[in-house]
Amino acid sequence: MAWAMDIVQKHYANDKHIFVFDNATTHLKQPVTTLSASRMMKNPSTKFGVEVSLSVDGKVQYAVNGKPQKCTVQMGPGQLPNGEPHYFYEGTVFKGMTKLLLEWGPTEEAELKGSCKGFKCKKGATQCCQQCVLYNQPDFGDQESALEITCKA
Repeated sequence: MAWAMDIVQKHYANDKHIFVFDNATTHLKQPVTTLSASRMMKNPSTKFGVEVSLSVDGKVQYAVNGKPQKCTVQMGPGQLPNGEPHYFYEGTVFKGMTKLLLEWGPTEEAELKGSCKGFKCKKGATQCCQQCVLYNQPDFGDQESALEITCKA
């Protein structure tokens, strides 16, 4: 998509452009660092992050076995109710959902279990587990797709 936008900006800079996309599920794909409560753990962790393909200058790096090399990057940040960024890590350590909830404000929810089995909360539930509480926060729910981000660039 970015290449199409580059072409029209280069060759037709003085014209208005409209890009139309169908509603294919691939157009809803979000960046890998997008907030996701379903992957979070209750307690602090030095291993929590998002695994991505390693790239240098936009080119994926491959291992000798021909598979893309992987690295782990941090998720987030989120947003606190007052609009400030909510960082999920202290250095390289993921804080854990309990601490995130205590920092965010809902202290009672910090006492809940970490998650329902298989992230299968009861229908309509919003506060049955820590993952569910976080999942229902605006900063988790209002994530833009990779396509939306590309179009704004």
